[in-house]
Amino acid sequence: MTNERRKDDLAEALEGLQRHVQLVTELQERRAQLVGIGTVRDEYVTVTVNADNAVIQTKFSDDIGELSFDEIAEAVTEAAQAAIADVTRKVQRLVEPVTANQRTMPSLEEMVESLTGVHTEIPDPPPAIMVPPKSGAAESDSVATISGGGYEEQPRPRRVTGTTW
Repeated sequence: MTNERRKDDLAEALEGLQRHVQLVTELQERRAQLVGIGTVRDEYVTVTVNADNAVIQTKFSDDIGELSFDEIAEAVTEAAQAAIADVTRKVQRLVEPVTANQRTMPSLEEMVESLTGVHTEIPDPPPAIMVPPKSGAAESDSVATISGGGYEEQPRPRRVTGTTW
């Protein structure tokens, strides 16, 4: 391989790597805004989690008093698990372009055998949001629910939530 050809290959690889880093950075920012929502027990309990699976909001329906404390505790756990499953699916869909790109992209080591001192710094991802989304703001059209022992996505229900309980 000629020296000129190696330079071209290296320049092409570095350009591809820069595009990849930009894509990863953009996806990290978008991931930080994702939330998962789980609703269980005929909408008695709704839990919202961020992309790091931290609970950022828990809502009870106005008739939550119909459940015992043990049932409420179990429902909160189920709703949190459904919300985590929901956000996990969203994150997987979001990062699919990166994982597909990584499978087809040769490593720098493959392109240039003795490349020393070259590395790319991908910035740390921004922290996931810690407040619930504003009403009507970029919420998903569906929520994860538990029924029959499994998770499933369903259209977001229209509901009234109380502020006291």
